[in-house]
Amino acid sequence: MKKRYGILLITLFFFTIGCRPSKEMIREAIAETEIVQAYATQTEQAKVTSTPTVTKTPNPTKTPSPTKTPLPPELVEETQQAKTQIAVEKTATFMEQFVDIDWRELTTYTNNHIDETVHVWGRVFNVINENELQIYISNSSEAVYIFSTTAFEGIFDGDIIDAYGVVFEKFCGTNAFGGEICQPLIGAVLVEKR
Repeated sequence: MKKRYGILLITLFFFTIGCRPSKEMIREAIAETEIVQAYATQTEQAKVTSTPTVTKTPNPTKTPSPTKTPLPPELVEETQQAKTQIAVEKTATFMEQFVDIDWRELTTYTNNHIDETVHVWGRVFNVINENELQIYISNSSEAVYIFSTTAFEGIFDGDIIDAYGVVFEKFCGTNAFGGEICQPLIGAVLVEKR
């Protein structure tokens, strides 16, 4: 194939300049043919690639995870005591916002205390459902209606409880005799059994 390019070039060269080439023209044609052959050889060599071979890669190994170093018992106890102390302080700060209110003030002038945070205590006389109950406030015969978004647990009629919450308004309903009764309504944040 290389020789055909050379002969073709020489033939084309002869036809372009006439029938009788001079020695000089022949030498130039041969030189050009050798240049073309050298270029074709280089191109063919550049295209040749070696066949890929399989390279073995190592299998992945498990990376050991660090072990947790146990804390000395003294440090664990100190940490727990510190956390407990912080919790006690935060609870005390939270509970300070709830003001003890006189039961007579709350039951008589409920509308004057709407949106106030209060603490009341009393004896449960009616557990309506897991979120609502009624108490006789401060050992009186006056009732307060308490509701909570958190379900009550372990609270029954006759239990004494502390309720911490927000005064809403008077809650009115009908009693067993058909008469209307109104009681202060407290949205409890926390209800604790004494």
